Parts: sequence; structure tokens; C-alpha cells
Amino acid sequence: MEKKLYRVKVILYVMAENESDARMAATNAAFDIFECTARRVDAIDPGWEEAIPYNSDDRRTCAEVVADQKIVAQRFIPFQVDTHLDRMDPRASRMAAAQ
Repeated sequence: MEKKLYRVKVILYVMAENESDARMAATNAAFDIFECTARRVDAIDPGWEEAIPYNSDDRRTCAEVVADQKIVAQRFIPFQVDTHLDRMDPRASRMAAAQ
């Protein structure tokens, strides 16, 4: 199965003497206490375009991954057929009414 890009927001509570120490503690955390949400990415937040996604299998940037996903999605958009006869051919509604 192919990996897709997700945006994950994590809220982590750490004990520290100041904000700088709190950020440092968070980078070393084992994630014992946290909140986490994830959603598929359609657009990249400003400043993250050139970042390499965590857990990536290659060296594509976030912007490159999103661009590639959009290209793939455009190639595989299913063809939609309008099954309402009156919209397909204006004569169809008249023929159906005559029957």
C-alpha cells in the first residue's frame, strides 16, 4: 500500500523550568501522555513546503508529495455518467412523457 501525506497535530504535556526547556523535553519524549489528531493533506502550511516528511520512504519534500498526489488523483478521477435521461438528451424527456 502506498503511503500518503498526513498532517498530525500532537499536544504533549511536559514538565520544565521554561519554554525552551519544555521544547527540548518534548523532542526527547516517549509520548506517554499526548493528544493526537491526523488528517490527509491537501495543502501545505506556510514554511513546511521544503520539509521532508517524517517516516518518508524517499527524499521528496512535502510540496513535492502533495503535487504528486494531485497528479495521481487527476489521472484516476472516475468518469461520471449522468443517468438522468432528460439531461442527456432533451428529446428523451419528451419520449418518456409520450409513453
